[in-house]
Amino acid sequence: MNKLASDFRTAMLGAVGGIFTFSVFLLIDRIDSYYAYLSRAGEEEYWHHSAFMDLWWIPSTFWHALLFAAASFAAHRYLAGRRLSPFLLWQVIGAVGLSGWLLTLFTATGLECLRAGSLFPLESIAELLFTSFTAKFVATVFACNVAYSSLIQGVASQYPALPESPGEA
Repeated sequence: MNKLASDFRTAMLGAVGGIFTFSVFLLIDRIDSYYAYLSRAGEEEYWHHSAFMDLWWIPSTFWHALLFAAASFAAHRYLAGRRLSPFLLWQVIGAVGLSGWLLTLFTATGLECLRAGSLFPLESIAELLFTSFTAKFVATVFACNVAYSSLIQGVASQYPALPESPGEA
């Protein structure tokens, strides 16, 4: 029963980390949208449609939290014994979460290409991957994992102190 409770805590740490990461990303995106609106507000032909109001972020947040919970569970289960620092462990969790997003994107795009019988969905996803939106998302994930791992290391006793040299353990 103790192992189940530990696994649940680990998955919850990942889910909370995922929600934290996605909320910071949404905040950054909202600030960027606001400044883009202000820079074009004087133009009469500019019509600003906020992507924030489309509510695309609600299922994305749940999926991101689920990806981070699974990544946290797997990383803590299989990498915690290797004496990684919490910083590196949470960077691995972030990389696995982003890999999950890539796998999700390519699976959905591949299925759409099969359904439509053309490569247009593949072209549209390639445009999405090479935008500032994706760069902001990746940078936010890694930056938030740095802050989150520092916070966890400071307040939690789950991560024991690392030895100074390999011979001390």
